[in-house]
Amino acid sequence: MIPFIKMHGLGNDFIFIDKKDLPISFNAEFIQKIAHRKTGIGCDQLIVHSFLSPKRYSMEIYNADGSSAKMCGNATRCLGLHIFEQHQERDLEIIVGNKVLKVKILDNGLIQANMGEAQFEAEWMPKTSAVTDIAYLYGLNPKEIVCVDLGNPHIVIFYNNLSDQDKHSLGDRLQKMFEKIGGINVNFAKFIENQIDLEVWERGVGFTMACGSGACATFAAGKKLKFIDQDVIIRFHVGNLFMSSLNQDIIMSGSAHKIATGSYYG
Repeated sequence: MIPFIKMHGLGNDFIFIDKKDLPISFNAEFIQKIAHRKTGIGCDQLIVHSFLSPKRYSMEIYNADGSSAKMCGNATRCLGLHIFEQHQERDLEIIVGNKVLKVKILDNGLIQANMGEAQFEAEWMPKTSAVTDIAYLYGLNPKEIVCVDLGNPHIVIFYNNLSDQDKHSLGDRLQKMFEKIGGINVNFAKFIENQIDLEVWERGVGFTMACGSGACATFAAGKKLKFIDQDVIIRFHVGNLFMSSLNQDIIMSGSAHKIATGSYYG
């Protein structure tokens, strides 16, 4: 039996397992089984976490298909809440890959995470011509499509009119285009009344209810294009994320919720 915790951030759901409790046979097949929504527990991502020292923790992120991910904003907030409930630590650090994320439990109950600085140049980013071709194919403005690196790869697409069918088609097309890096997170962003409605296709998962790193990428892209010059609310299906900046760092604040604890029998 493997003890687990299930949590969600705005409907983006996770299974958390302490690294010391992992089975010897921990592999992609195990992840796919536990993430299955009919025969497993069900989740968008499996999070393996470890205690390193007081106020310092680490987490590894695995998508439902068994592939690994390098960043997840919603999981960061969820782990921050779990640690606070266990150890009453309001300020802590969570190490994800080579990034150290500073997490704070706010007095209003929201969890704030400093997600670091976004990058707009990386080896995986395509030539401008490739983005232009796709933009024109779907009636989009190529100047309003931005690639963003937050430790994981994102492409942010600002649009006015794009059908759900086109979003699925474009999301699938971009997975094939970025197949060499394991796919890409696709962010469909629409400004409504000075807020942003966001839908995200997460690589290795598909469309999810919310994506914290996608919100950060969208905020960074909006600032780069000068669509945003202040704090902004990013809206998902079941709630909002509050985005701001500190120097060049992206600050994300939002809720997190514990759903259940239990034992997985495999």
